[in-house]
Amino acid sequence: MHVGDGYELTLHAKVPGGQTVAEASAVVARITDSIRAAVPELGRVYTHIEPLARTDWARKPTPDEVADDRAAIEEATRRHTGSAPRDVRFRDSERGRIALVAVELPADQPLRVAHRRAGAIEGDVREQRPDLADVVVQTEPSPTS
Repeated sequence: MHVGDGYELTLHAKVPGGQTVAEASAVVARITDSIRAAVPELGRVYTHIEPLARTDWARKPTPDEVADDRAAIEEATRRHTGSAPRDVRFRDSERGRIALVAVELPADQPLRVAHRRAGAIEGDVREQRPDLADVVVQTEPSPTS
């Protein structure tokens, strides 16, 4: 947020639920210190500390099990980036199948454009493969940029 002549940040931090308030606050202080070092113009960081959700157990499905999902992801990624995804992985969790997709974009591309592209890829994949429980699209700078 831009407030007056400075900036403030809000975030949620998830830490193990068994930690005490003091332990969780120490973790958040280290995160906040790292953020402030990277973004010195921040005046204040407000953090809501939450316990981590229960961890899902997952398995890696076989290539045959995800062939149609992979094809939909590759097609959507090519449509929105002009190239194949850098990496595609799948996990079958208790919530269902999760697609983990890494795409490369020009390093100098504005983040808002990259975020829009990632959202478009996710939307197309969800439309084509509604059985997927989640689609996570990670954007990375292209090494040739």
